[in-house]
This record gives sequence, C-alpha cells and structure tokens, in this order.
Amino acid sequence: VSGTDLVEKVLQKNYRVFLLGSSPEVLQKMQKKYKNICGTYSPPYTKKWSSQENKKIINLINKAKATILLVGVGPLKQERWIIDYKSKIKTPIIIAVGSAFDILSGKTPQAPAFLQQLGLEWLWRVLLEPKRLLKRYARDAIGFMRIAFARVLWLRLYSQNISIKSILFFFCCFPQYFFCFNFHFNIFSFL
Repeated sequence: VSGTDLVEKVLQKNYRVFLLGSSPEVLQKMQKKYKNICGTYSPPYTKKWSSQENKKIINLINKAKATILLVGVGPLKQERWIIDYKSKIKTPIIIAVGSAFDILSGKTPQAPAFLQQLGLEWLWRVLLEPKRLLKRYARDAIGFMRIAFARVLWLRLYSQNISIKSILFFFCCFPQYFFCFNFHFNIFSFL
C-alpha cells in the first residue's frame, strides 16, 4: 500500500484526523475534500523548527483531539520529528506520509498505475521535480549501494552461504526495496 493510498483510506473513514505539513492552500483543499479533518497546520519551511514552533504545533495537535496525525513535511524530517515529539502528542496514531497531501489535493499528479505496480513511483517524482529530487535520490542510491556492498562483503568474509546471484535475484524480484531508501536496513533481514 502506498502512502497516498493509505492516507486516502484513512481520510474516507470516520476518524478525527490532523494534517501537519504542506502549504496552506493544499491543506485548505484537503479540508474541503475530506470532512473528518479536525485540524491542519502548515509549518514554516525550515530545516529545523524552533522550540517555540514545536510547542505551538504540539498544542494545536493536542487541542484538536485527533485520532490520527498525518505528518507530511518531507522524508527524514518528518520521521525525526515524530520520534522526537511523539511522547508529547496525545494522538494515538502518528503516520509520516511524505507528499500525500499534495497528491490528494491535486497539486501534484499521482504516478500512473503501471509505474505504481512496478514500484517506480520514485521515477515519476523525479520526472516531475528533477531539480529537487534527482540529487537526493542519487545521493541515497550511492549510500544504499555502499551499505549493500559492505553487507555482502561482511557476509562473504564470515562465510554466510549467500551469493551475488541471490542478491541480484532479490532486487530483480523486489525492485521497490532497491529504491525505497528510507528502509534500506530492512532489506538485509531477507538475506
């Protein structure tokens, strides 16, 4: 299930949902489209929010008494923020959703179904925003390959019964894991 599909399913149910992220215009469109949104906030576009800003965000979320908090402020930043502040948020379910708000509001087109099925939504995103995403994805791919190579080397040195062919087979069968950089450590649990 893609993040966008998950968000859409959540917003179609009768949960009280708070949206954190994206632009005020996108959040306004989302509130018009989905009636169970109990609060939204578009934080400033900075690498890291001040402690005052974080307190403001947490107060808004807690006052809304949401069942689910959807955080869409970009990869790594959203995950780090959730980890740092989840203990102060009274919402029982918190989900990092990336660019789902932009896609569901119609600001950004969703990848065609065939690309989604092939696990190539990342390619669609690069084609839409090459200046912003190409550098990030290239950096992540290089980092991933370094980790994969180190893991294969480690397995070879410690005589684990694994071959290069089995790793290539894995990536051919499950290409979405190759390109899902945020979860690169999970791949090695399959090997």
